[in-house]
Amino acid sequence: MCILLAIGAVGFSITSPTHTVVRTVTVTVPGGASIGATSTSVVSPGSVTATYGQGYGMLRVTSDPALQTTVLVNDIRRDDGGLNWVKLAPGTYKVRFTDVPGYASPPEQTVTVNKNANTTVVGKFTQLGYLHVITNPALPGTIYVDGHARDDSGLWAPLNPGQHTVHFGDVANYTTPADEVVNVVAGETATVTGNYVPGANPGPSGFGYLHVITDPALGSTIYVNNVPMDDLALNWVKLDPGAYTVHFSDLPGYISPPDQTVTVTAGEGTDVTGKFTQAGYLHVTTDCPVAPTIYVEGNAMDEGGIWVALQPGTYTVSFGDVEGYTTASPQTVTVTSGQTTTVAGGYVAT
Repeated sequence: MCILLAIGAVGFSITSPTHTVVRTVTVTVPGGASIGATSTSVVSPGSVTATYGQGYGMLRVTSDPALQTTVLVNDIRRDDGGLNWVKLAPGTYKVRFTDVPGYASPPEQTVTVNKNANTTVVGKFTQLGYLHVITNPALPGTIYVDGHARDDSGLWAPLNPGQHTVHFGDVANYTTPADEVVNVVAGETATVTGNYVPGANPGPSGFGYLHVITDPALGSTIYVNNVPMDDLALNWVKLDPGAYTVHFSDLPGYISPPDQTVTVTAGEGTDVTGKFTQAGYLHVTTDCPVAPTIYVEGNAMDEGGIWVALQPGTYTVSFGDVEGYTTASPQTVTVTSGQTTTVAGGYVAT
């Protein structure tokens, strides 16, 4: 009888199979239970003892600190939290992490997996602080941070810890507030108020407006030309005419919209909507004491088990061979938005 592998354990040992073969049998499995507060686990792999499948290397990926981020290898969503020594063919791979609210994500890394060798990747996340800026009274003054226009009237945006300069744009018939230097601390919110008073000021000219929202309304950070503008939405920020690229940060449990390139025209407004899709979760376990490779759509995902947020749809889950056991049959499953689909791979000792 096989023993259930606890894939979320802090310390464990696995021995990779001597070879990996994917067979083709299809079984339909219905969707699982609704996602709860603990539906996505953070994997903290411990020490792993591995022998290599013929011609393979091993890739392990973790985040520092351990966060609810999805690991993508060559733009394929592999597992949430980390990868437990997945077997891959030798070659070059791109590793990146989905964003985590309140943190600056690590840059994409290019790594080389060598035959019969371990490759370890650590994604270092940095905790951000928040800057909250308002105008008093509530006027459409453009709020600039470190020389970049961020939003009109108000701002609530994540920033790297340190000193930042807040500048307020002109408003017709009001005196513009003086610049302020503010210290943003990791994990804390700094608040700045720009006090406008009546005065002789012609106001700005020659600008266009950019208005950005998320659908549904979510706390995604909106970037324009790689500058973090504001969270959730942009309130018709005034910008110089020209082309701009709008990007939305990732959110746990959702598939982010693609970047959009838009043109801002003087005297006109440009609307952008970022359509987020609620993900479903795929949870795959095996009942074998040796951790086999789990494949989704033919892509090696992780060893022993996975719990990953995916675009809703139909997926084929396959299992790698384990010496001394009959390989679990592949299964075709449906991942449903807002639900968890659970798959168990059964191995029988031979």
